[in-house]
Amino acid sequence: MKNNIMKRTALIAAILLLTGFTAAQTSSNIDIEVKNTEPTPLQTSEYADVWLEVTNTGENTAEDVELRFQENYPFSVVRGDRSNWSIGELVPGEEYQIHLEARVDGNAVQGSNTLNFEVRQRDISFTEEVPVEVRSDRNVLAVED
Repeated sequence: MKNNIMKRTALIAAILLLTGFTAAQTSSNIDIEVKNTEPTPLQTSEYADVWLEVTNTGENTAEDVELRFQENYPFSVVRGDRSNWSIGELVPGEEYQIHLEARVDGNAVQGSNTLNFEVRQRDISFTEEVPVEVRSDRNVLAVED
């Protein structure tokens, strides 16, 4: 009797695990990619216009999709500028365009930096890091003995 109960429990657990694995494989997946920047590359101590494309690369419809730009060094937004987008539903393969106006700090490191976005869909929330190039035109003076 005990063996039958244990076998049934193990079988049910295996079925649930397999079902969960299949659902995870066919879920929605939100990707964010830079389409264009002005200037190119972004410049330290300047404002930047960044156009991004949000795409559902998964196999299921993404519902209640919201994006929020998370200020992170060296990027910030001026109070009142748009930093939240309520996209709603994205079917598989669907794309949505957003525009972000951000300021690049004057002491930003030249090279690859990331724009961070909080992505929410229903009860799930994660951070998507989007790489962008930053250039500094500051003259550097080196003094040697």
